Amino acid sequence: MSRVPVPTHPRFIESFHPDPASCQMARRIQSSYAEVITRMDVQPEFSTQRAGLCVYYNSNNWAFLHATHQQGIGKCLKLQWAEHGRPHDMPLVLQMPGNGTVHLGVRFAYGYLQFYVSMDGFTWRTFGDALRDTVLTSTSGTFTMLCAQDLSGAAFPARFVLRSEQEYRAPETQRGAQGFMLQPFPYVRSRAQAVSLNRQFLL
Repeated sequence: MSRVPVPTHPRFIESFHPDPASCQMARRIQSSYAEVITRMDVQPEFSTQRAGLCVYYNSNNWAFLHATHQQGIGKCLKLQWAEHGRPHDMPLVLQMPGNGTVHLGVRFAYGYLQFYVSMDGFTWRTFGDALRDTVLTSTSGTFTMLCAQDLSGAAFPARFVLRSEQEYRAPETQRGAQGFMLQPFPYVRSRAQAVSLNRQFLL
């Protein structure tokens, strides 16, 4: 597992934004503090194939942590996002294991948005910097989506297992958000919740 620098292609990002029609599941975020975790099995063979966890407000405001295929690298994870129609591409990618199984997570914390990744379902690391966008993290219209897209026409398969979706209460202040962001991911309120989460990972 290693990080590799890749070039940015804004025009490609702009024409290949997440489409709600391609999602296998969509959930509206109802709280300023929430987490979503999924396990994904996918074997992309072309750069036009993508599958992953998306935070979506509209076609101009979204963030997408996804698996794809990069020439010279192979299967990898990438993070792309758009703010008010301006596309962005994180300049590093993360190579995926050969079996194509990866665990993805996202945390919302009152105006902040942070993605996480795990190869074994237990040890988590942040992916990219926390994004701050009052439109993206608006609780009135933001969705989390599990998406699979294939512009090659090959209809490659992507299998998702929604492991957890939790919403929490915390002070809706910058201090409250920073405190929540410092908590280990995923946030566990009780031992019973920890046992339940671990069982789901082992399915």
